[in-house]
Amino acid sequence: MNVPAALPRTGVQHALPRTGVQHALPRNAALLSGLDIARLQGVEIGPLDRPVVTPAQGRILYVDHADTETLRAKYAGDPGVRTAALAPVGHVWDRGGAGLDAWCVAYGPVDYVVAAHVAEHVPDLIGWLRALARALSPGGQIRLVLPDRRFCFDHHRAESRLADLLAAEVAGCTRPPPARVADQYLTVVAADPACIWRGEVPPPPPVDAARYRWAEAACRASLAPGAYEDVHCWVVTPRSFCLLLADLAAFGVLALRCSLFRDTQPDGLDFIVGLAPCDDRGVAASSWRDAAAQSVAAPRAANSVSGAYRLGARIGRSLPRLGRPLPPPLRRLLAGLADGAAKT
Repeated sequence: MNVPAALPRTGVQHALPRTGVQHALPRNAALLSGLDIARLQGVEIGPLDRPVVTPAQGRILYVDHADTETLRAKYAGDPGVRTAALAPVGHVWDRGGAGLDAWCVAYGPVDYVVAAHVAEHVPDLIGWLRALARALSPGGQIRLVLPDRRFCFDHHRAESRLADLLAAEVAGCTRPPPARVADQYLTVVAADPACIWRGEVPPPPPVDAARYRWAEAACRASLAPGAYEDVHCWVVTPRSFCLLLADLAAFGVLALRCSLFRDTQPDGLDFIVGLAPCDDRGVAASSWRDAAAQSVAAPRAANSVSGAYRLGARIGRSLPRLGRPLPPPLRRLLAGLADGAAKT
């Protein structure tokens, strides 16, 4: 499918305190912190050509939705994937819900699972996390890297709700439903994380016939037998993801606590969470709420005085269009903000 100019292609982009915040480490080091990968059996899902863990570092099983040769053919024309360097897939994920069950029956449970920029693509996130949890040995952990929608091409998309996760689980989704495909294609924008951190917000997507036809064609294509339109099914920020997991824990849907949290880093676009089995609903839910409270990442301009001045100036210009006079206190406030904006 042709992609309009200036838009990203959809698809895959390429022992700690209980909710310890990680800031100084490089991403992969933070993701693996506290794991003795040299002696543990690990699984990495969706490594493509950039695995987080290599065989030289420890025992690692690479898992993907297809075998290596199928992936090589799929990404043959993608300049962002070095097909000659694809990590060898040792197990193909069972989309029917079994996940790693067959492998674990044959070889035993695993000590950790790592997945970078995979969870947001999974059609049924609840079912996927349950399958990962079943594969863990006692004391095992899941480590995920997810994109923060504020700093990527999901910038203008609405954040996923608990109802969305529940609906996907009940439907037993094995591929992104048309609603998720439509949402991404209608709202996707080109986004530079560093620019957004500086306060340069990407403009909203155009509302025109070409955009609508592009989204409509993608939706129709996604319904074809055997078709799989790879999109971000889940749109989150660090805080919203942690609150979703808190709700799932409180409802008794997922028996997983937050074992690690690293907020989105300045000029970055993703965050890290660790998940560990926990049978106590209260403890699990509280751990996710604690992590949510630690999420403070935000574009610098969003919290700056100049940003407030500019926002006030925009409000001041738009409110008079309502056709009614402004109260004197509000008029003075907006006048001060407009004056501040002119000086910044």
